[in-house]
Amino acid sequence: MYPQAELDRLAERKRVLLGKITSRRDALTVQVKHALWPVRWADVLCAKWREISPALKLMASPFGHVAKSKLRPQPSDAVGGIFRWVPVAVGLFRSMR
Repeated sequence: MYPQAELDRLAERKRVLLGKITSRRDALTVQVKHALWPVRWADVLCAKWREISPALKLMASPFGHVAKSKLRPQPSDAVGGIFRWVPVAVGLFRSMR
């Protein structure tokens, strides 16, 4: 029905295409593993947190409040925050017009 030479050519193209798909799939797997390492790290951290005794968590809560108060932005940082977000707001406004 079909000439053997054409069937052989199509089989070769299929083999090459499957090889490209396999190599791209392998490259994508590596890229996804690299991109998701923070998620894996957070997952391990959450699992470790769940293993900690609730009494220990209760004892550690004052340290969390101290750290939170130290990391909270000071009132003078509000002006810097405004200047940081003005270009974003202007760009968003321009894109909506």
